[in-house]
Amino acid sequence: MRTRSYPFFYFIKIHKLFYTTINEKSTKFISNDLISELIPRALAFWFMDDGVYAILGLYLHTKGFNFNDVYKLAGILHYNFDLNVTVLSHEN
Repeated sequence: MRTRSYPFFYFIKIHKLFYTTINEKSTKFISNDLISELIPRALAFWFMDDGVYAILGLYLHTKGFNFNDVYKLAGILHYNFDLNVTVLSHEN
């Protein structure tokens, strides 16, 4: 399976909200600037891409992020949208 990749996304603001370069390696992270950029439409797109509906609520898959960034994201979701967020870790 192949997907399209648009190189111009690499240099725009959205990319900088989720990726940083450490030791010449691109690493996922949650930028503090996300708090002002995460609007309802962006959250909807994110859930359509990495989310899933379950009986108990919605899940947003965040496997590429470290635990501290996931907790930061939980705080941003609570602050921006008054969502009750629980961080879960699933192995495998």
